[in-house]
Amino acid sequence: MSSRKQKPQSQRTLSQDASPFSFASSPTLPPTLPPPSLPLSLNHNHIDDDVTTETNFSDHLDAPDLGGDSDLELDAVPAGELCFAKGKAADTVYWPAKVLQAKRPTSGRRKGKQKKMYRIMFLDKKEKDIPRDFFYISSQEEFCTCTIGQFESSHIDVVNDIEEDARRSNNTTTGRHRKIPSRSPSPIDLPNPPLLSGPDFCDLLLHHQLPYVTPILKAIMNEEATWALRRHEMYLKGGAARHKLMNEGGLRGAVDAKSADDLLGLVEKWCLGVRGRNFVGDRDEDIRVDDQLQDAVPERGREEEAAVPISTDSGSEANVSEAPSLHGVGVPELEQQDALPKVMEDPIYKAPPLETEKPPESEITTEPNSPAPPPPTQPPVVVEPEAQVLHQLRVRQRGSPGYEKLSPLEKVNYCLEVLLPEALNQILLWRIAERKSVEVMWDNVEKEQQLHECGEELLRETDWVMDVMRLRKAMASINGKSENTKSEMEGTLKGKTKALKKTRSGRNIIGSYKE
Repeated sequence: MSSRKQKPQSQRTLSQDASPFSFASSPTLPPTLPPPSLPLSLNHNHIDDDVTTETNFSDHLDAPDLGGDSDLELDAVPAGELCFAKGKAADTVYWPAKVLQAKRPTSGRRKGKQKKMYRIMFLDKKEKDIPRDFFYISSQEEFCTCTIGQFESSHIDVVNDIEEDARRSNNTTTGRHRKIPSRSPSPIDLPNPPLLSGPDFCDLLLHHQLPYVTPILKAIMNEEATWALRRHEMYLKGGAARHKLMNEGGLRGAVDAKSADDLLGLVEKWCLGVRGRNFVGDRDEDIRVDDQLQDAVPERGREEEAAVPISTDSGSEANVSEAPSLHGVGVPELEQQDALPKVMEDPIYKAPPLETEKPPESEITTEPNSPAPPPPTQPPVVVEPEAQVLHQLRVRQRGSPGYEKLSPLEKVNYCLEVLLPEALNQILLWRIAERKSVEVMWDNVEKEQQLHECGEELLRETDWVMDVMRLRKAMASINGKSENTKSEMEGTLKGKTKALKKTRSGRNIIGSYKE
């Protein structure tokens, strides 16, 4: 009986001492080599007393089925890794996704045979646990070559220069001296804009969203919003502080690059009165605006003003002498050459008939070139609204003494480095319905500070779906791999309704995707 009880103990002692692998101390240390008495094979060289032998460890390693995943491989995919993933084994289309966490097998008998799972968030914000072979990360070749699903996005990351030039060319009139319209519309002033929910605010155009944030911008320029003066103070300090502030440039959260660029134009017009590239200071600004007012007079209005019927008291020579007056109103040369013969041949400039001579009605009705007053439904273009807008642009925003001491160029950069991030901060708060007051809440400064900090976090966020698409393109360029074309993706999804669409609303509203 005693020998039977001691036999299992001796076996346990042997298995512990003779185990070819000993990872208890550290997984990075080399395994303990087996004693010479173990069987030899052709897989490992072992030198013992000048005799070369080969040892095979595979017969002594009784490892569980890891399902293709080891602990090292599990830890190699950290949380936040961007990838392309699929939800089912039979799927052939992959979608932009992000690794949230690595999930280890649950305890139990089958723990060793369970596959390691990963919690993945797809681009439509849905989460799912999938095995490692269901997704590709940037270090894998399939990351650049797998077929990705088709989805629509309103995110415009860059501005296509060719399309932009074509658009500006289409908006340009035939007049050679007519100014090309600005790429962004002029800001509008709404004293009391209505309170809107997040989705309704997102539906507004940018120049309609700006009035919701200008009260905060004014408070910053006048150093009244003490909770949001970090950028303002760093910029006025100059030197290394301003250079550090420049390094923060590009923070725009989920706002795409084109919208941020358009918003910069609106902020410059609101703050300086004109786009930054046209701002030269207060002294020359009045002269420049006066020139704009003169150029704003439409050609048609000038011709109609010059074509007023001349009094019958003057002779024919006086009538004809009025024709050259058209050259003094600044009509383009090409239009002047076409307009002058028409005026000379126009019957209205011929000598008027005497009062006793009345022309027959037939001559009046059959005269081909007889002028007619403009119909009431087509009045001349009114200049007052445009002139009024230009007049509003003359008034720039005034700030603190420190701001007013800045040079014109520094004021232009101030819009980029200080006002634009603060405007994006507030717009992001409105888009997620966190902010509910247009005016500054002076009676609740703590709430303003909390909102500003929340907006700063939103600024640091990025649209990770577009990040993974850019990463795929960059890796494909580096590795010389070609991405699947749009036609290939459409062919894969033909007959399916799995395409995802991105709404204009952002995280919950901005950057969210819906099926």
